[in-house]
Amino acid sequence: MNEKEIAVTEHLEELRKRIIISLVSITVASAIAYSKIILLIEFMMKPLRGLNLELVFFSLTEGFITRFKLAVLVGIVCMSPIIFYEIIAFIIPGLKKKEKVLLYCSIFFLCVFFISGILFGYIILLPYVLNFLMNYSQSYLNPILSGSMYLGFIGAFCLVIGVIFIIPLLLLILGLVGIINSKILRKSRRYMILGLAAIELSFIPATDMLTFFVVILPVLVIYEIAIWIIYFIEKRKMKKIDLE
Repeated sequence: MNEKEIAVTEHLEELRKRIIISLVSITVASAIAYSKIILLIEFMMKPLRGLNLELVFFSLTEGFITRFKLAVLVGIVCMSPIIFYEIIAFIIPGLKKKEKVLLYCSIFFLCVFFISGILFGYIILLPYVLNFLMNYSQSYLNPILSGSMYLGFIGAFCLVIGVIFIIPLLLLILGLVGIINSKILRKSRRYMILGLAAIELSFIPATDMLTFFVVILPVLVIYEIAIWIIYFIEKRKMKKIDLE
């Protein structure tokens, strides 16, 4: 086995270790959350009170599967600091002391943005999305909501909004450690917009453009700010090199 194959093997072993740590932490948190998940279900059913609807189930296992999925979702959210740490530590191996400080600060802000995105999705966006979907459908359909579909939609919707919120910050972190640069981010701008739009449109109807722009505009603003921060850092580094 040559040096290249050894390096690849070590890289894969490192990836496997970090995936296992993340999965174990999610499993433990999900197991703890499962017994108390009914509290989350009651909280997630609050938006239905204004719509005068009740949830139903269509299979004997639907209740169990729904609680299981929500418990896993809670596990992911609760263990997000560990997940973010494992992702960044894998992407940026062999950190120096100053870089480790950046890593821990990054994890804090990633968690803040992630939780803020989830809360933003649930508190601000979800009521408008549900009202729009229900009013749009009731013109020709009578609503009967499956509990698993309703709760699964809310969970996935809020989780996606949380992920969307951290994408620009994650790119900024990668830029600060030199993995990507402002030129790459500028060239990738159109793909970023298309990707975010595709993710959003899978949960938000294309006809509800107000909600669409409320979500995508703050993320694009943060993305542009990240580009300029990385650009000015690159300029400073170039000036230091020229002076030396």
